[in-house]
Amino acid sequence: MSKTQVPLDKIRDNPAVPDLIEERREVPITQWPEYWPYTGMIKRCKNPNDGSYDKYGGRGISVCDRWENGTEHLSGLECFVVDMGEYPGGDYSLDRIDNDGNYTPENCRWATPLQQSRNNRNCRLITHDGKTQSVTEWAEETGVSRSTIYKRLDAGCSVEEALSPGRVERNDVNLSNDEKKEVSEAYNNSDSTAKEVGKEYGLKPQQVYYYANRY
Repeated sequence: MSKTQVPLDKIRDNPAVPDLIEERREVPITQWPEYWPYTGMIKRCKNPNDGSYDKYGGRGISVCDRWENGTEHLSGLECFVVDMGEYPGGDYSLDRIDNDGNYTPENCRWATPLQQSRNNRNCRLITHDGKTQSVTEWAEETGVSRSTIYKRLDAGCSVEEALSPGRVERNDVNLSNDEKKEVSEAYNNSDSTAKEVGKEYGLKPQQVYYYANRY
């Protein structure tokens, strides 16, 4: 028997089966709002003929065993609904928080198109205090601009320094104002990293970043 169809007599009055699932079993699974996001996930990861397979299953993205095969009392779809909660409706869709991670309860959420756009494969994720977000989301939360966060990280600053609303402290360096301007121009007007410019002038990356933003 298919894992997506468990006999009612096996799930009714069973403490292992949530009330939500018992209610859902009164209607065909194709009428569940989570059915299409669920089957789409399975196809992307399991079916080489699916148009999106190369971006998912083709590059190693898989569906966790619980969602694919279910448990003794719940089908894979039912486990998916229990873990993800009911589909919010509207423009929400299934989203993986880590785009290189698998489809698991810990790595999936219902997301808006805006959240999805911020979470594409080219998006840089930062983890701070146990919370992982895109640079854009951190910028909104901290008030530090995206460009400043990127520059600080590229300059070798720690995540905490990169997200700090204040200035990144520098060490005193015996340079004239003209030399500091030269450092600033060397960093801002070229493709060199702060580490490369710092090596040329005997500075730490954080010092290069400081001059680049002040002069």
